[in-house]
Amino acid sequence: MKAQLIIFAALLSLLSSCKKEKTEPICTPAPQEDYFPNKAGSYWTYQWYSIDSNGVETAFGSLDSIYISGDTSINNQSYTIYKGRKLGNNNYTSLLRDSSGYIVSPQGFIHYSYTNFTDTLQQGVSAPWNWYLKMFQESLDLFGATKEALKARTYYYDPSGNPINNCGDTYFTFNSWYVSGIGKVKETNAFANQLQNCGLLEARLVSYHIGE
Repeated sequence: MKAQLIIFAALLSLLSSCKKEKTEPICTPAPQEDYFPNKAGSYWTYQWYSIDSNGVETAFGSLDSIYISGDTSINNQSYTIYKGRKLGNNNYTSLLRDSSGYIVSPQGFIHYSYTNFTDTLQQGVSAPWNWYLKMFQESLDLFGATKEALKARTYYYDPSGNPINNCGDTYFTFNSWYVSGIGKVKETNAFANQLQNCGLLEARLVSYHIGE
């Protein structure tokens, strides 16, 4: 199953469905410290669902859990170390740091921002698609309550204008949602065959703990 996973997940940790979106950007900066928990001992547990083109959901048999094991220094910059299990990878590791409101990897890849809701944060090519990343703000239901969330949306499209799946869509998006005081609460992605058949994967937060 891992072999089929779209490479974008390893690069971005972002996702969404093939449905068209009309969310408008918000230009008001978010509180700095709340969206990037970086204390050792923090953890997040997620349930993944496979969702077909008719909206039928199938839960994965096991949960994923990501935790902060500590930090490390690279080129005189401190990075938070995230470890755990993600989509069958029991040795998942990610290094991230806060660079003036932009959460970045050691390679300089931007995962999300809590300050810039106007600009295209990053763009590139993952053949056969072009892509770009922008930030939005949305309300979502979390544990029975409505929360305001930051949404990192990566928009993929075929520059030739050809359909990207069997439904005739000309683009798809992969997204991640972050809530103040918690961190990442939801993520979408897709396996290659799901993407072609207009399905997706969605991870939803089940439990979490933020270290002191």
